[in-house]
Amino acid sequence: MLKTRVLKVHPCLRILMMCIILLGKAKTLVADSNSCEVTRLTLKVVDRCPVSEESWREAAEKKRCDVSAKQCSEPERLVYHCVINPYVNQTLEACAYAQNIVQGKCTSYDISGNVIQENWRADCAKFKENACPPYYRSDEA
Repeated sequence: MLKTRVLKVHPCLRILMMCIILLGKAKTLVADSNSCEVTRLTLKVVDRCPVSEESWREAAEKKRCDVSAKQCSEPERLVYHCVINPYVNQTLEACAYAQNIVQGKCTSYDISGNVIQENWRADCAKFKENACPPYYRSDEA
């Protein structure tokens, strides 16, 4: 007769696994509401960001985020960004949903989450020139 063994799992371990699964689902839902999949397709490494309002407007017009926005669930939120990457070693242009940035941190794009967010490695409030305010929108970086 063939015997099968049943692995007994402690109830706390089951609860822990459920929490991990639910947390993963919650993060996915938050990322979905703060991003549009087309953002990945608009990413481009650039040498530097525009330095004046006029050059920012020109770069935004050239990027044509309004065309890409048609593929998003909230097309009015997709706007031009010029930001750093999480490692602070590249400058990126992208069409992405604008986010509120707090505590004077620099704005960056996180490729794994496909989202614009604060960069906790870069405190732009400490810059001598063009320091970031304590609170601003990411598309005004």
